[in-house]
Amino acid sequence: MTIVISIIGLIAYLVDGYIKNRPRIIPANKVVEVDSTLTETISQDNAELIRQSEEENRRRKEEQWAEIASYTKATFHKIFTPAQIDILLNNITELTGDENYIAVETSINRHLKSDDLLHFGWNVSKRLLSGTQKKLGVTTALFLKKSFPMTLSGYDIGNIPSKLRVENFKVLPLINPPKPLVPYVFPDTENLPVLS
Repeated sequence: MTIVISIIGLIAYLVDGYIKNRPRIIPANKVVEVDSTLTETISQDNAELIRQSEEENRRRKEEQWAEIASYTKATFHKIFTPAQIDILLNNITELTGDENYIAVETSINRHLKSDDLLHFGWNVSKRLLSGTQKKLGVTTALFLKKSFPMTLSGYDIGNIPSKLRVENFKVLPLINPPKPLVPYVFPDTENLPVLS
């Protein structure tokens, strides 16, 4: 008898669950029209939110680029000429584009080490490539190798990604977001003139 009561209770429970969770069909004559002004207001609100979001993203990217450009110019102004810095900045913009890089170096600079460039590449790429489909290490390696073929002549593109974040306290420091990019002064360049 107890088993029969348990089975009946289980069946009642299952039927009740089915009735509560079944899809409800609203008859055509019962469909309520949504007020067109309400729909229009919702659409305007959504459009405004989208516009504000796009504006915020644009503002953030402009601030990010201004920081990267300032950091690059202040770091390399005694190492490269303004024309070379312009090439470098253009190459940086290509990090997220077609990668049409131009060599920045015209000769080897005794103040510039390969680790300086690897860290510089990391600092810039980490900011520009985060959240993109680009692979940070591979993209940065290609950018660095093509921009600095002389200083990085001993490196293959394939082994650069693993060396980007290797700590070396005697060179340009690694600066991970969200820390601000602080320009680096290369040793023994303090008294050198700014290149023109």
